[in-house]
Amino acid sequence: MSEVQYWVWPVSVTNWNIVKNNKIWATYSESATKKVRKGHFIVFYLVGEGVFSGSFRLINDWYENRELVWPDEYQENQKKVLT
Repeated sequence: MSEVQYWVWPVSVTNWNIVKNNKIWATYSESATKKVRKGHFIVFYLVGEGVFSGSFRLINDWYENRELVWPDEYQENQKKVLT
């Protein structure tokens, strides 16, 4: 079993509410998906508020979701892809 890792991830208040209510998180960074793995913890930092808002332990590996979830995806009416 690998060592547990902790990651601090900045998040907007709007996106934090989605994370908290739906127990999901996403990234558009392919390099992040290679570093942040199942079993690791993400500690969320609220941008503009200057506080840590919560933490979650990843219970699944990253996977591609085809549903629109985030406000910028709804605004552009398209799913963001890994870069």
